[in-house]
Amino acid sequence: VRVPFIAMPNLLLSRALVPELVQDAAAPEALAAEALRLLEDDACAAAQREGFASIRRMLVQPGAVDRAAALALDLLA
Repeated sequence: VRVPFIAMPNLLLSRALVPELVQDAAAPEALAAEALRLLEDDACAAAQREGFASIRRMLVQPGAVDRAAALALDLLA
């Protein structure tokens, strides 16, 4: 099965909201760089907060479980 992302926020939004630092990419330097980017770049931090707010709005509406399941099935198809 191939999916474009592995992080749940990215899957739910069908775009890269959070960095996906896995395996060798999850080095301390890379993690620190991403953390600093959020701390120092107000626009980047605001965009990420808005992305999480979008996820929250999407999931708190009635039928959220069905929508999440449908999205997962679409990604697996």
